[in-house]
This record gives sequence, structure tokens and C-alpha cells, in this order.
Amino acid sequence: MKRFVFASFAVLTSFLVVGSSSRISAAVDNTPPVGAWTWCTETNVNGCIEAVTTISPEKVETVYTSMASLPSGLTVTANCSANGPVSSCDTNRYVSRDDGTCAETSAWSGRFGSTPSIEFDIRWEGKSGWDLRVRFSTGNFQPAFTIGHGTTAVSTTNDGDGTYTYTHTSKMEKAYYAPAPLATAIANSQGDWVHIQVWPRDHLLMPTNPLSMPGGSSSSSSSTSSTVAPAATGCKYYPFDGAWAEANAQSFSWSYSSGNMSSSVPNVLKFTAAAAHYLPQVSGQPLQIMPARVQVFLPVSYFSALGYQSLSEFNAASYSIATEDGQATAPTATIQDTGILINLGLQHYSSPNPSVTFVAKGAALNRTTAMPATPPKPIASVVATPVSVPAKVTLPKMAKRATKTLASIISYKSSGTKKWKVSGVYCILLGCMGYFGDANSVAAYANGRF
Repeated sequence: MKRFVFASFAVLTSFLVVGSSSRISAAVDNTPPVGAWTWCTETNVNGCIEAVTTISPEKVETVYTSMASLPSGLTVTANCSANGPVSSCDTNRYVSRDDGTCAETSAWSGRFGSTPSIEFDIRWEGKSGWDLRVRFSTGNFQPAFTIGHGTTAVSTTNDGDGTYTYTHTSKMEKAYYAPAPLATAIANSQGDWVHIQVWPRDHLLMPTNPLSMPGGSSSSSSSTSSTVAPAATGCKYYPFDGAWAEANAQSFSWSYSSGNMSSSVPNVLKFTAAAAHYLPQVSGQPLQIMPARVQVFLPVSYFSALGYQSLSEFNAASYSIATEDGQATAPTATIQDTGILINLGLQHYSSPNPSVTFVAKGAALNRTTAMPATPPKPIASVVATPVSVPAKVTLPKMAKRATKTLASIISYKSSGTKKWKVSGVYCILLGCMGYFGDANSVAAYANGRF
């Protein structure tokens, strides 16, 4: 599983923002910026936050169009990670050529194996049970699937000018953190937090043929003829556009493989999910097991690829759940307008690492209660930044001009996300991800994680 180490620091300023998915003005370059995103303005229309909608438990909706207007305590930050050697959020890696081949564009030379992704966080302490809808302008970054904690719905709108609008809906709830080993751990910190990672359509390309780097047998001014899919078909993608996976886990990833089916229709989804086995202990009360939740939403296009002419044809005989630890599951499948939401029905977090196996319409289902000893090797994988709520370390108030190393208060011996918060006009952090700044700059970056 890939682990991304990044600092999603953002300085957000209040501006008039885009009020709908249409663009205020055209941009020559629709590629969104790498790094932290700000709110949309009349001049900043690609790679920005357009609006945030809060929905109370009483279903009262309030729309906010600037950071300054957000209610107290609510923070929304977004970041595009290049995930490779080139600092760019460009995801237009492949192009279908006139001769029917699929090629890697020349702009991607030397970036094999890296695909940018968008990460965003929503924090609002004490607001468990509230829903939030965040609308992003993603430029020419075409969102395809989402993974993380808190998702309840996603949608992507093609704006018709080569750009896209991505809308994410989530429910605030407690996220828990515990040190390893998680299989027996008691959660020792918690927070109301949604953490999401969005991958582009480029990551779904079917690698049916070996990928050649630019400089192949023929080329044009914009691309080369490096074939990655069969000739005369153009670029083909796995049918996961609009899919999302969600878990109330401390770390979470998923991969897919084709099992015994055609490589164009992956039918085995494998999830790796880890979290504390127990909820935080209440003084004088017995320990309570943390309820586990892993769910995946798959679009209509996926079931069509499996041969289902309508979603109503999909039923309990169409899929099976297996777990590595052998725990009993009680899965449910909920048909929605644009796809099917499957809750894998886990009971607890020990080492479940569940998988879902789908069958084509009319095929027999071979049910199992545990993972096979040698699971199929994934032909492609989708991973997410670990969803972690760091333990809090409180440092006593320091005198003026006093210094203290982070290493003296934060342990680097264990893996996981760590967070710190500093306050004071003249606080300075040195050696933070290679960033060095003056007092005013660092004061603006007072809250971060890595």
C-alpha cells in the first residue's frame, strides 16, 4: 500500500466564488495546481473549492462560498499530490489516436508509475451526525473513484469545456486512533473528521499490452504511439467511474483482480482495513468492541459489464464475502439510482481484510467463508492515504525565544499520521518537510499534519 507523506497546509482567503458548476471565465491551462488548493475566485477557477454545504440532523441546509463565512470550528482543506518525480497535477496521461491506438502523451515522459491524486479533509469537532457537501472545481483532473472515511455520495459533472466539477457528500462521525498492534488495541484518541482521497480516470487504464515510453515507432507533436491497449480500440478503462469505497478504519486500501473472468471486468475486490479492536474505554465500564464498517459503491457501468441488464437482476446470489480472520459477515446490497452500495457486514476489526467476489449474470456462485490461502494477484490496485487520527501531545507553554525539538515530543519509531498545532504570532517551525519560513509565514501555517 502506498503511503503518502505530505503537509496539507493552506492559507485560505475570502473571495467571491463560483456559485455553480459553470466557469466564470475560460482558462488557457485547465491543469489544477499541485499542492494546497484555495477557494475559487473570478480568476482562480481550476483546482479550488467552490462551495461547502452543511446539513443539520434536522435537514437544514446552509451554503458557504468562502472560508471566512464558514461556521466556527469547521475547516475544509484540499491538496493535489503529484505522487511522482514531476511536480504536476496533470492527469491527462493517455490519448486515443486517430489510428485507434492508445498512447501516452509526450508531456508524461519520465513519469511512468505515478498518478496524481486529490486529498481533502473536513474537521468539525462536536458535529457528529451532520452531513457536509463540498463542491470542487478540479480543472482537467477527471475524478473517477474515491476512497476514505465518511463518504455517503459522490458525483462528477463534465463541464463541457475540458474541465470537471466534483461533489462529495459525507457524514461527520468520530474517527479513532490507536497505536499498533491494532488487533488488540484500545483507541486512545478521537475526533470528528472526514478524510478522502480521489483518484483520476487515468488510474483505471487497462494495461493489456506493455507500456512503451515516448519515442516509439511513430509520434506526433502531442503524443507518441506507445501502445497500452489493443490497436483499433483506443484507450480502454476499467468500469469503475463513479465508484467509491469507505471504511471507519484507521488505515484502508483496496485492490482488484479478474479472478477467473475476462481481464476487462475485474470481479474480485480485496480490502485491507485496520483499526483499534476496542472503542476508548469509559472509566469504570467494560471494554466495548469497535463496530467495523467497510462498504463499496459500484456504478451501473460495472454491473452492465458483468452482464446485468438492470440493477434489479443483481441479488444475494450474485456476490459473496470472504474474510481473512474467518469472522461471520452479514452483507447488504442497496440499489440506488446510479449503482449499488454494498456493505460488507463486518462485525469487528481484528484482521478482517475482506474481499468481495462478483459473478457474471447467470453464473454460479462458489461461496466461501474465508480467504483462500493464496489470493489472486491483483492486476491493478487502488490505494489511499491511511486514515488516522493522531494521539494528542500537549506541550507546556514556552517562554519567549525558547526552543524545543519536535523529536523530543513526537515519536518517529512508530508509523502513522502525526499532527501538531502551534499558536502565537512568533512561533517558528524549522525542518518541516524541508520548509523554512519567517515568523509571519509560519504563523499562517499554524495547523498541519504529515
